[in-house]
Amino acid sequence: MSLASGDEPFHYEPSSLSPREGSVESLVTAEGQDPTRWGHGPGPNEEDAPARLASRDRDSLAGRQVLVVDDDQLNLEIAARLLNNRGAWVTLATHGQEALDLLRLHPRGWDVVLMDIRMPGLDGFETTRRIRTELGLSHLPIIAWTSEPLPEIRRELAEAGVDDYHPKPIEVDVLLETLLRWISPESTR
Repeated sequence: MSLASGDEPFHYEPSSLSPREGSVESLVTAEGQDPTRWGHGPGPNEEDAPARLASRDRDSLAGRQVLVVDDDQLNLEIAARLLNNRGAWVTLATHGQEALDLLRLHPRGWDVVLMDIRMPGLDGFETTRRIRTELGLSHLPIIAWTSEPLPEIRRELAEAGVDDYHPKPIEVDVLLETLLRWISPESTR
């Protein structure tokens, strides 16, 4: 979907979503479930992530605007539900050009961008470069999320202007902690 064609972006309002029983998104919201590590055990220095997150207000994302850019519908749905359940307003973009169109129309519309790096067409690296250069949005936090190991792409991320990194699959507590680090209570769009 490109905004140039007149299509409207899809927005999730806080608490507008309820998980389907037994679905992937129910893992994100079900009480008693621990979705903090999907697909593998804790990494180094991550054992205390749940305690660090629990010490923060559960609604710290309340009212915050998050732009999620990914070409994978499942990743978009999981991110939208996860962030929505924490009170965030989520806008989804399915490719880099769509993200640029949204940011061009509303340059101060989002508190943070969660950007997939490997997408067909305009990838996350080039999209981030254009956000920084063409749109001049140097203040907007952009968090890359990708299944690629960080050491292999660290230089490319820095050169593109990415602020932080989160690995796929989603590690719920670590992702929330990363977002909260970049969305300070004092931040303004």
